[in-house]
Amino acid sequence: MHGQLGDGTTQTRISPVTVVELPANMTGIAAGSFHSCAFIASGGAWCWGNNFHGSLGNNEINTYRTKPVVVTGLTGITALTAGLEHTCVLTVGGSVMCWGRDLEGQLGAGRLLWSGTAQYGAPLPGGARAITTGLQHTCAVTADGRVMCWGTEYDKNLCDVLFLSRGAPTAVASLTGITALDAGAGHTCALTATGGVFCWGENYFGDLGNATAGQRSDPVPVTNLSSGVQTIAAGGQHTCALKQNGEVVCWGARWGAMPTVIAGLPRDVRAIDAGFEHTYALAADGSVRCWGKNGSGQLGNGAFAPYYEIYETPVVVNGLSGARAVAAGGEHPYAITAAGGVVCWGNNSSGQLGDGTTANRATPVAVQGLSEGVVTLAAGSRHTCALTVDQRVKCWGEGFNAQNTAAPAAGDDRRHQWASRCADGWRRPYLRSAGQWRDGLLR
Repeated sequence: MHGQLGDGTTQTRISPVTVVELPANMTGIAAGSFHSCAFIASGGAWCWGNNFHGSLGNNEINTYRTKPVVVTGLTGITALTAGLEHTCVLTVGGSVMCWGRDLEGQLGAGRLLWSGTAQYGAPLPGGARAITTGLQHTCAVTADGRVMCWGTEYDKNLCDVLFLSRGAPTAVASLTGITALDAGAGHTCALTATGGVFCWGENYFGDLGNATAGQRSDPVPVTNLSSGVQTIAAGGQHTCALKQNGEVVCWGARWGAMPTVIAGLPRDVRAIDAGFEHTYALAADGSVRCWGKNGSGQLGNGAFAPYYEIYETPVVVNGLSGARAVAAGGEHPYAITAAGGVVCWGNNSSGQLGDGTTANRATPVAVQGLSEGVVTLAAGSRHTCALTVDQRVKCWGEGFNAQNTAAPAAGDDRRHQWASRCADGWRRPYLRSAGQWRDGLLR
């Protein structure tokens, strides 16, 4: 029971509903696993949904909110991004403010708590100009092109801590001239001003692209990508790069420990995005191609495949043309059309496709009531939110989650629950949300 749709209820909605009691001038949105947030440029922020770990920033814990609440003490916001159970903003002055779960140090407050119920400032030399959140870690690019990170990175499959929690921002050694970051579930990659790529963190599937399999707490250069890259996209266990010549290369998971050229793509790819186990490429004509796993129809080619099957060659998303933005979502990717409408496909178990049903879709379906006027989208684990041109927010999908109705007792850090769930085969949800996670890829 979370209320992450913000309509004043905990009901699952199979078509969009308006988030109630928000000011009518929102300029950005983000979606965590079971909470959502919106902000006003150079103003404040509002959040709603799960608040068991203080994810809403309103000085409460052990509860949930079905309507937006004001995040305490925030002004001058320029960017907003959400992790698993924490949220961060970048302010006009270059400060990073975070709130929510802090057991792994992901708030950058210099201490490890069960819950951070108020926002904390992460002191960054010279201020920050970009931020990104992983599941339980946060990174920022400073004004002088360096990278600072805080929090913990985990092995998703073995549930072991890879690196000790760092409760205060720590410089990523030797990185300078960084222009962009993207965080996967347990690894992070950086793009330099000269088009080179460096990665660090988890590396069990070749996530770092340096022809090795050992995790690294210091950045390593990705093999054969010292220059010429324009965009990077980090997925759950893999990363892809769009080169300046239009070529796309990927590494990790099925593609191995060195960058591999993705064959079968047009040479006019304008943008890419990576989900947990699938990737999307947006071409200049607005067509979309994708590759990876297709168990829920998330490749959009009209077929469902066994969970273990990998599409290594890109397939065309059926019936989609003229798209101006595409994003991977969790297992429910979405695209914004030229008219500003929204289409979704893939997993629809909680109505997160917004087509009025809960049936998985292997081809794109239109989100009801959103045929035009959408500016950007944000996807949580089983819900989606849209920001419209009139600066209002609409959400759809899961609003109720029975297994999380009981609030944890104060002081319970839940780390033992994470471990037991992993031992039983439970996997942490992988998020692609707004802000630095991805707020849509524009042509």
